[in-house]
Amino acid sequence: ASQTQITAVGTLSTLGVGIARTDGTLHVHTATAGTVAAPAHADELVIENSTHAGISILTPNDVSGYVSFGDPDDNDIAAIEYSHYSNSMRFYTNTVERIRIDSAGLVGINETANANMTIGLTINQAGNDNQAFALKSSDVTTAYTTGQDTNTFYHIQKDQAAQGGAQIRVLQASAGVDSSLKYQVYGGTGNTTKSTSAASNIEFEAYDINGGSPQAQGANTTIFNIKSATATQWLVDAEGDTWQNGGATFNGDLVVAD
Repeated sequence: ASQTQITAVGTLSTLGVGIARTDGTLHVHTATAGTVAAPAHADELVIENSTHAGISILTPNDVSGYVSFGDPDDNDIAAIEYSHYSNSMRFYTNTVERIRIDSAGLVGINETANANMTIGLTINQAGNDNQAFALKSSDVTTAYTTGQDTNTFYHIQKDQAAQGGAQIRVLQASAGVDSSLKYQVYGGTGNTTKSTSAASNIEFEAYDINGGSPQAQGANTTIFNIKSATATQWLVDAEGDTWQNGGATFNGDLVVAD
C-alpha cells in the first residue's frame, strides 16, 4: 500500500506543510506557535510548532554538516559547519574560518587549537597590533579619543609589535572623577608575615626568561615602577631596594627587613 510522505497545500509560489495558510514561501507547520509571523527578510522557510521546533542535518560520522551563505560573487562566502570527525563547530566569514568551538569547550577566534588550554577563549591577532579585547558601554563617552572608539572604556593589546607584552588601557569620561582602575580582592584569613616568603591578597611576580624557562632576576634589576606619564617616579628592584623621585612621607608604621 502506498504511504503519503508529505502533504502540501497551496500554490507553486507558496506552500504549506501541515497547514493550508502559509507563512512565507514554505511553511512547515506541526502546531501553532501563537499569534506570530516570520519577518519578511527570513521567511523563505518557516518551521513552526507549539513546543520545541528545529531543523536536523544528518550525515555520517566522518563528514561535516553545513549551512552555507552565498551571493553572485561567491556561492560559499560564509558558512556554519559541524565537523563530526572532530566534533567541532566552525564559523566562516568571507570564506575564512574565524571561530571554532572544539569538543572540549575551547573557543578559538582566528585560532584552531591551544595546547595549553582545555576550556577557555583563545584570540589570535595574526599580524595585527591593535586591540585584541575591548569592553564598550553606550553610557560612556571617553575624554581620550586618539586611536580609540569613544565608548570603549577598557581594552587589551600588545605592548610592542614584535616583542609582545600586554598593554591594558582604562578610559573614563572625564579625568579625576573617580578611580580609573580598581582591584577588589576578597581573600581568606589575612597573612601578617613580613619576610621573603610572605603571601598576600594581591601579588606581582617578576622573572627573566632563560632557555624558555623562568629564572630569578639579576641583582639591581628593576621589577616594578610607577610613572607619571613617561617619567618614573618610584621603583623597586630585585633586592627590595626602592628609589623615588621626591621626598618620602609616611602616615603609619614603616617596617624594614634586615
